[in-house]
Amino acid sequence: MCRLSIRTIQKPGRNDETYHRRSLSWRELSSGVSHRNGKDCRFIMRTSRLADPDASFVKTLDALTGETRVTRQTTHMMQQLILNSPKRKIVIRNPEETRAISDICSHCVSINVEQNLDDQNEVYLENTPVIYYATRTHSQIKQVVTQLKQTAYAGVPMTILSSRRQTCINDEALNSENVDDECLIRQQNTILKKEREQNMTTLDSSCTQKGEKGPFCNYAEDKYLVSSMYHQFRDIQNCVPFDIEELVEYGKSCEVCPYYGAKELHQSAKIVFCPYQYILYPWFQSAMGIKIPGNIIVFDEAHNIEDICRDVASVSIHEDGIHKWQRQVDEFREKLKKSYEKGKRKEVVDRILGEYWISFTKLKKWIQDQGLRLPILTYTQLSEAEVVTKFEEIGFGEKTLDTHFAYIKIFKDNDAEVKVPSEIISFVERIVYTLRSYYVNGKDGIPDYGTVLIKHEPKFTPSKTKRTKVAFTYELKLVCMNPGKTFKKLAPAHTIIVASGTLSPIESFKSELGVSFQHILSARHVIGRDQIWGGILTEKSFQKKERDDEWLQDWLGSVILSICDIVPSGVLVFLPSYGYLRQLLYRWELFPTEDTLMAKLRRIKQVFIEETGSNKASFKHCMEQYKHVVQSRGCVFFGVFRGKASEGVDFKDEEARSVIAVGIPHLPIKDPEVELKMKYNDRRSEFDRTFMSGNDWYSAQGFRALNQALGRCIRDKNDWGGVILLDSRFKLWKNKASLSAWLHEYLSNYETQHNLGISLNQFISRKLAI
Repeated sequence: MCRLSIRTIQKPGRNDETYHRRSLSWRELSSGVSHRNGKDCRFIMRTSRLADPDASFVKTLDALTGETRVTRQTTHMMQQLILNSPKRKIVIRNPEETRAISDICSHCVSINVEQNLDDQNEVYLENTPVIYYATRTHSQIKQVVTQLKQTAYAGVPMTILSSRRQTCINDEALNSENVDDECLIRQQNTILKKEREQNMTTLDSSCTQKGEKGPFCNYAEDKYLVSSMYHQFRDIQNCVPFDIEELVEYGKSCEVCPYYGAKELHQSAKIVFCPYQYILYPWFQSAMGIKIPGNIIVFDEAHNIEDICRDVASVSIHEDGIHKWQRQVDEFREKLKKSYEKGKRKEVVDRILGEYWISFTKLKKWIQDQGLRLPILTYTQLSEAEVVTKFEEIGFGEKTLDTHFAYIKIFKDNDAEVKVPSEIISFVERIVYTLRSYYVNGKDGIPDYGTVLIKHEPKFTPSKTKRTKVAFTYELKLVCMNPGKTFKKLAPAHTIIVASGTLSPIESFKSELGVSFQHILSARHVIGRDQIWGGILTEKSFQKKERDDEWLQDWLGSVILSICDIVPSGVLVFLPSYGYLRQLLYRWELFPTEDTLMAKLRRIKQVFIEETGSNKASFKHCMEQYKHVVQSRGCVFFGVFRGKASEGVDFKDEEARSVIAVGIPHLPIKDPEVELKMKYNDRRSEFDRTFMSGNDWYSAQGFRALNQALGRCIRDKNDWGGVILLDSRFKLWKNKASLSAWLHEYLSNYETQHNLGISLNQFISRKLAI
């Protein structure tokens, strides 16, 4: 007999509720009645019993959660996910209908199929899979946790795995150049200090050199007192779900390191939030203790998971990077010689680093020799045999990789008194992991890798007297073109869920990841017809060859100006590249001479610009300013497709009453990695018709970036706004069909700027009148 373990609600009286966990049979679930100790325990049913068992399953889950949070489609998918197969792969498009993907996760945690069970009253969570909920950035975790708090499963044990940069509460360590290395140094010194204070070791004269003078960390992990230090974090795990900011504040209040506290909670957590990298990158997976087999993996906002999977299995070796690494090695070896560390490890580490120093010197010389053969500012593809031969010559052949992994393990020895800097380890580790995948042949005799050597333009170094020109530099890239090489390593998982509002076209995901998804849920948007306005201005085209036309640039400026005059609060404008953004701003600052376009725009709205190459701190400051100012006056934000603002920021309500998309953001066609990928797909599609051709893949990447930017407009069920597409190419059926499905029914074509403005103004007036 198959029974379902699920949390049920018993209502013995009108005013008090008692929650029980017990095993229910499918017959009991279908009828909505269970028997406990000879008494009936009825679920709250909204309708009478239905003949359809799936419908009963939906209503039963509605009763259990106390309100309708799960759609029929979603619940059926969950039923299939959990019951029909030990391992499932699911893809969800436009999951707004489910309110939050966290609902699905919670049900997966709380539901457990048990075969041939005797009656029992408890569900043992330790027997259920762990849900690893992966997001693109740390900031997106906060949004998901907010949704989880609203479900009936907010009490499920959870934790958040994040970097030390996000959770460190030691101000001195946080301000250091490398937080990870600084943490380990302070941790080691603190442990030695506590050992002395507790008389746990016999000290000799050398102990004054072993961190006695610091630096220390009062919040550091203590391997002797870890259980007593971190038991306080159980309190936060027993409360409502917490985000990173709340985790940090709790760590400060009880003076315990949030980073290690969260890792301690990982041991008992059933929902674990983390960035993509912790799941996909093997070195992060190992460091964080993440276990894939038998557990559930959820990738939220997974529109760019293909790119991440390719990046995991790729490596870039720049001659300047080798030089920097060798300088770090020299400094560390000098420090190692002066240290008082005893034992053979000191000599072994020094010898290994010396061997690596020589090997990478040979590699750098070979890269430079190959680069000298190249014409100015170009690249060349190297043969696989040539690259393999060179790596074998420097000691990185296929048969030696296990030795290198053993060396890396020695470098990472946590008990060592002198820690090898993380940047030294990561440089070697990234190369070794990539080579392990590189040496595996591709399918149908087509290599999954392309190897390119790139010549970079000389840079100028400023000085007080003159500018000094630096010579050309060269870069070797081992580029993985098959993301399935990374994704297939997740096969031991119980279930994989890939979710995003912009997964279209879904065929790209199937062919690129090499996965046949058993279940695909494409839900409608939660908003009503009167909450969104969509318009395509077909007057001009913004193909790359036409963008330099100054008349076109002036026309674009006038369109943006008129839209900003109509739309209140925030307006987002996304452009194909930073270069084109700078070109437009330069033009608009000068024309027309008597009253420039930018001057007119600044009178209507405050202007914010996404700077190229901006670090996280400066971008965060820019966003905070924008979101503060937009509450009191109109603002316009200029960003680029695939930038930080277009994919990682939640623009709610007044922060984005309109999104303007200029052109189609295709990747640079002459980029060496793009050319290699397109050629690879063309060759693969000859053998496998389900695999996308190079042109189809190229088109899909552009529209996926476009759809992601358009999604900044509507962020919740009560939001409203307008979406404007500026490019005549959207008149073509194939281009309009590549847009997100939720947007299709709202889009109308407008041949002139005047007609578009009238329709948009009517929509805005109706919304403001409500």
